[in-house]
Amino acid sequence: MTNSATISPIEPLCAERSLVLTAPEPSGPSGLSRLQKTRKRMLFLVAGFLVPQAGLIAPLWTESGGMLRLDQLGALILFGAILGRCWCTLYISAHKKQSLVTAGPYSLCRNPLYLFSFMAAGGVGLMSGSVVIGTIYSLATIALFRGVVRQEERHLADYFEDAYRAYCRDTPRWIPNFGIWRDDRKLVTRPSLLLITLRDGLCLFAFWPFFRLMELAREIGLAPTLLILP
Repeated sequence: MTNSATISPIEPLCAERSLVLTAPEPSGPSGLSRLQKTRKRMLFLVAGFLVPQAGLIAPLWTESGGMLRLDQLGALILFGAILGRCWCTLYISAHKKQSLVTAGPYSLCRNPLYLFSFMAAGGVGLMSGSVVIGTIYSLATIALFRGVVRQEERHLADYFEDAYRAYCRDTPRWIPNFGIWRDDRKLVTRPSLLLITLRDGLCLFAFWPFFRLMELAREIGLAPTLLILP
């Protein structure tokens, strides 16, 4: 048995109808729930392995003040990524597992939430004071989530069928296309999920004092320096 989707036409900002593709079953595909749990486990895996290692790596530009500037840049990037994830949550929270959202950030690319997650990982890495670590964090997160994204796309294609395939045809996977922006006149959201997204993002700022404490520990000889990286 296949599921059909009702396609709301693509309309401008002032349109009365919502740009949401609604599936008939309110519970959504159970496979997506498993994938989301896998995504969270993989995120903890990345953080648990890479962050302690970064604490033992000294940045090259500590003496010149470059570390401080990268530190602040990383914090700004992380803050921007948190805002971006909250923006995505505003649109998707009330429809997750039930409808295919194609408005707002999801009109620019198909995976904006992941895109901001990669950005957040790079910001955390930069807070260590190293461009190399920031790049490694972003690339590692991309590598780990790439398979999850592919699986999610297969589930969505099976569930929403032609509606999702049309969305894939018209919307890039990663690189935002601002020329195809479209929005809803009315936005239905779940504030509780928005607050959870904000809380989880702000928790990442805990890595900032961690890197500073590890810097102090290296300076007084309580922690070794494994590498010096730019």
